[in-house]
Amino acid sequence: MRFRTVIQLGDTGIAQNNRIWGIAYGATMPTITDGAYFELNGTAFRLATLRGGVATYVNNGSFNGTLGGTYNPSTVVNTYEIYWTNSRVYFVIGGELLHTMSATAQTWAATMSHHVYLSNINSGNTTSVTLTCRVASIARLGPLLTQPTSYYQAGTTAGVVLKYGAGNLHGLNISGVNNNSVITLYDNTAAAGTIIFSTGSMSTNATPFSIHFWGIPFFIGLTLVIATANSNAMVAYE
Repeated sequence: MRFRTVIQLGDTGIAQNNRIWGIAYGATMPTITDGAYFELNGTAFRLATLRGGVATYVNNGSFNGTLGGTYNPSTVVNTYEIYWTNSRVYFVIGGELLHTMSATAQTWAATMSHHVYLSNINSGNTTSVTLTCRVASIARLGPLLTQPTSYYQAGTTAGVVLKYGAGNLHGLNISGVNNNSVITLYDNTAAAGTIIFSTGSMSTNATPFSIHFWGIPFFIGLTLVIATANSNAMVAYE
């Protein structure tokens, strides 16, 4: 994925002001828990990744890209980009690599699905401080459609996580339904939260049948539950 924005700063940093531009996610936006961004905190320019509310910073002077270890932002219009996978985050300014952050034992953020995020907050400063954005977007690199996958569950399950992060739900094949069986799909990485689909309590049915979801999106994850009585379910998703 790629984040791209064109930013102009009204100054090169003012005490008691914090400006951020990049990507972020939070269950109750604008409060964020995960993300990657450029930050001008007072007069200190730095980079950050955020996981579960805990930020990891790379301070000016410690950058490892082709722009050199130090980068001092100016008031000139600049293009800022962030490229990310589950293991690395690449920070780019004006088409040149500023820094690469690499994850260790776990992914650098708890989700790979982010929003465009820009903030400009004064904490005592009374001067009008600007962060001017001409454009900001997130785009997926590569083909729009990927090869769907599937998962088969025979009998009840309290909850099996089929995918972490955003995706698309294509279909559900159901067979071997026992009386009162309920199949539920959640937009979550647990058997709770937003319900994408639920069969409700079904009657005994030995004839297989299918439900087409036309690629509807989910955003947090995909979790399957089969409760009360046995059924068989094959979920197609990507």
